[in-house]
Amino acid sequence: LKLYEACGLEPRPFPRVRYYAPKNRNGAQLNSVRCNQELEEANPTRPFSFGLSDVIKHADVLLSQDDLDAKADAYLQYLNDEFVQGDGRKIGEAFYSRVENLDDLCGIVKMQLDFGQTSPGSSVDGHHIHTIRKMYNRLSNFGRRYMGLIAERGKPQGPFDEKFEPGTVYVVDVAGLGSEEQDLVFAAYITRLRELMETGELGVENLMVVVDELNKYAPSGGRDNYVARSLKEIAARGRYLGLTLFGAQQFRSRVDKEIVGNAATHAFGHIETEELAQPGYGYFSPAVKEKLGSLSPGEILIKHPHFAQPIFLRFPRPACLKGSEGIKRYQKDKVLTPRDAILRQFKRLGGSIQANRDALERLSQDERNLLDVLHDLERLRDETDPMGVLRNGRKAPPPPREERAVVPEIDPFNEY
Repeated sequence: LKLYEACGLEPRPFPRVRYYAPKNRNGAQLNSVRCNQELEEANPTRPFSFGLSDVIKHADVLLSQDDLDAKADAYLQYLNDEFVQGDGRKIGEAFYSRVENLDDLCGIVKMQLDFGQTSPGSSVDGHHIHTIRKMYNRLSNFGRRYMGLIAERGKPQGPFDEKFEPGTVYVVDVAGLGSEEQDLVFAAYITRLRELMETGELGVENLMVVVDELNKYAPSGGRDNYVARSLKEIAARGRYLGLTLFGAQQFRSRVDKEIVGNAATHAFGHIETEELAQPGYGYFSPAVKEKLGSLSPGEILIKHPHFAQPIFLRFPRPACLKGSEGIKRYQKDKVLTPRDAILRQFKRLGGSIQANRDALERLSQDERNLLDVLHDLERLRDETDPMGVLRNGRKAPPPPREERAVVPEIDPFNEY
């Protein structure tokens, strides 16, 4: 507390934080350790997902180099020009208009595949039938490979739905994702940040991008992928856009040398002897290296061109729970069904639970329909009446009418 007082700061967590996490594989719950009712009531975690335009733009992240060869890339750009960005195109005698989601695009590719198989020749609009079949298999499998992350139906959502607000921390939780899924999140969001900062549409003039485990995304001597190129671009030319890269990692020597060279400020905590033996620490004297190997938690060394000598500093304990402490205190909720998740959204929106429950009963209980309703409810702001979403949902079919046999009233003894 004395350190906070000396700095003139109040020991409290960040006042404005927004959390984002992808959906899990059943689509009804978030893939995050923050899935706790108490945490959700205090500061709800918002879902994020990617749509058709993200899939097309970052196909080099989603597909391997063998899958995305020159022919496949040309066909994907053709689909983008004609059916995603364009107004549509004829397939045979039928005209197919612009599509809005991945499911519809897969339907277009399937139509072209069927047309090519039943027509003379082996190509459709200059693209070989084998290329079309390969891309149909890859596109149709994205929903399974990246389940919960790619929105096959409906619109994507995430932190860029609204303009950023100054003084706000935006946390994108990717801890529950695999390495390929993390690459997609990183590539898509870094690209979007750069685009919005260049056009001045992000909402803030300066932004700090904090990347944990930087050596994983931009390793020294690693392959030059989309993510590494984006990080190098921010480190080299992000200043004129107002973008600052803040990287944290255990081993600085394993981070790409171009990124390390463009960093103006370096902060070092406790470092083991094996890491200190790397060439990147050669400018430190033996005495400084010895102290770096014995630093306690809360002690760091700052290196900056303005200072002729390294400076050792102490910082106070963060005014928040550690990750392990938070996981123990706020246990993760049980897995929710789509119906339970919808009822939880009703509670968040503050509507009449009983009225909404009755309206939910009238909807089709098909899982895909309930997930579509859930995603529409998640886009609503707090204190918004959800009845409009429920009224637009697909209704349950009416119960079958009971057929009764009609027996004529004939008196068998009448003629007697």
